[in-house]
Amino acid sequence: MRKKLNCSVDCVEISPEMAEVAEKYCRHMLVADLDEIDLKEQFKEETYDCILMTDVLEHLKENEKVLKSCRNLLKENGRFILSVPNIAHASIIGGLFKGKFEYRDEGLLDQTHLRFFTRESITDLLGKCRFSIETIETAQKLPEDTEVGDSLIDLPVDLQNAILNRKNYRHLFKVFLIHK
Repeated sequence: MRKKLNCSVDCVEISPEMAEVAEKYCRHMLVADLDEIDLKEQFKEETYDCILMTDVLEHLKENEKVLKSCRNLLKENGRFILSVPNIAHASIIGGLFKGKFEYRDEGLLDQTHLRFFTRESITDLLGKCRFSIETIETAQKLPEDTEVGDSLIDLPVDLQNAILNRKNYRHLFKVFLIHK
């Protein structure tokens, strides 16, 4: 983004190793836990046209506080782009019917997730933080194409159909383009 779009890029990264990798693409890299810092204090004189938060919110204890801080850092017509995994994905629902809810090293049930979101719950949280959703885009995957890797084939056909015919069943990630 810095080179191709001539953007000024500031980052917050919790992992020192990942920060070191990403630092060359940033104007300013802050190694910190978003739950432990005040973004407004860290970026005192800055306002942003766009803030990206991809696959972060589900790891935070203080997600409402962080969202409100991000909102305060946006310029008047700024955009906030957010992605979160969808806990209502068919792979999770199917697993629950099979008595499974197994945390993993990554993905929908990443063992470091503190929060889980459905389309409705993330929409409610964003509304509570006074964001206006402009666009919702999704990546769609069948259950067997996720890190869960388990199809619904061993469930009764009526149950498979009920799970697969739900709205948003294949939506793996939600990406929201949001106005201040």
